[in-house]
Order: sequence, then structure tokens, then C-alpha cells
Amino acid sequence: MKLLLKKIILIKIIFIFIIQNSYADFENSFSDNIDIKKETKSEKSNQSELSIRKQIETENNKKKLNPKKNDESVFDDFSKHNTNAPIYFQGRMAEFSKKNGILNLIGNVTLVQDNTTLTAEKAELIGKPDSNFATGSTSIQKAIATGNVKVLKKGTIASPDINASASLIEFLIPQKIMILKGKAKFFKAQEVINAEYIEINLDTGNIRLQETHGAVSPKDTMNLKKSTNFKEKSSDKVIK
Repeated sequence: MKLLLKKIILIKIIFIFIIQNSYADFENSFSDNIDIKKETKSEKSNQSELSIRKQIETENNKKKLNPKKNDESVFDDFSKHNTNAPIYFQGRMAEFSKKNGILNLIGNVTLVQDNTTLTAEKAELIGKPDSNFATGSTSIQKAIATGNVKVLKKGTIASPDINASASLIEFLIPQKIMILKGKAKFFKAQEVINAEYIEINLDTGNIRLQETHGAVSPKDTMNLKKSTNFKEKSSDKVIK
């Protein structure tokens, strides 16, 4: 009987030993599970990175399609000019004809409208016949300045000053047109336009150039108001 019990105990011990070894083999046979899980996490991480990259690429493409409008034409600020503002003027001498509605200013002439100042040696202001107009008037129809004519339009924090010069500058007030004749020059920061004739629509910013010469800034030419297409008739260039 004792011998039988010993055999039974021995068999149990052997059986337990076999079972333990089989569990060990089971775990060892799936030792790659950890690596598989790691690969799964890595795949998820890669997918997340790809998703972020796609979002960045999408945003960059949107920016390319809708660029910031920081680069404005040198003439864009003139399209914001308030031509309805009163005109203030002064000169060293003045000659006025009420019958013709003409005022001539001679010497140290200054004309101011809105934030734009013109200086010249002479200026002829034309209003309606038989009407009086004084400085601050809104009845002036036309102004012609000659002799070392210069224009300064004050800029803002976001936009630098605009300067212009010519032998003659003419303002057609109701038509909202400014014409520069004779060695006309416009410059704003590094943007420069030179021509013998520059006509600017102060309402739209469209310009007409004739006999351009010297340096015309490529940047400004590409950013001219409305379009960069030139319609040429002989030496006449129109920009709309």
C-alpha cells in the first residue's frame, strides 16, 4: 500500500513538472507578442504623424492659393484719397479774377487736400466763373502747379509715405484725376516709376503711362492696380 502511494505521489510530481514546462513553452512560443504590440503602437504613431503632415500641407496649399495682400501698388494709397475734402492753399503772391473764376498763386505755393500736400513755384486754381473761393474751399474744379512741383502723401504705420515730382502736376477735381507731366516720378519706399506722363485715377487707382524711362520697379509693375496688362498705342501704356 505504501509502495502504491509512493508511486502515485511520484506520478503527480512528474505530471506537475510536465505541466509547468508546457506553460513555459507556451509563453516562449508567443514571445513575439510584445514586439507585435510595439509595432502596432509604432504604426499608430506613424499614421498620426502622416495625418499632421497632411494637415500642414493642406494649410500651406491654402496659403499659396490665398496669399496675404501685404504688397500693394504704389498707387493703391492714392485710390483711397479723399477728393471731396476741402483744398487749403497759400502763396507769397495771389492774383484773382472773379469773372473767370481763376486764382493764380506765385512763390512758395502750398496746396493741401486730405493728407496730401503739394508744393510748387506757381499754381493756377480754377473754379466756377463769378464765384468766390477762399482757402478751405470745395468749389475748386481744377488746379495746375508748375515749377519744381512735389507731392507728399503721408503714409500710415502699415504703409510708407508716397512722394511724387514733375515739371507740371494737374488735378482735375470732379473727375478725380491727377496728371504728372515732364520727368514725372513716383516713389514709395523702394518702388519707383519714371515716365514723361503719368495719369492716375484717384478713385480706382488705375494709371496711364507714356514714355516710361529709367527704372521701373518690377515689384511695383507686378502689383499695379487691377491688372498688369499694358494696352499700348505708340508710346502710350495704360494699366487698368
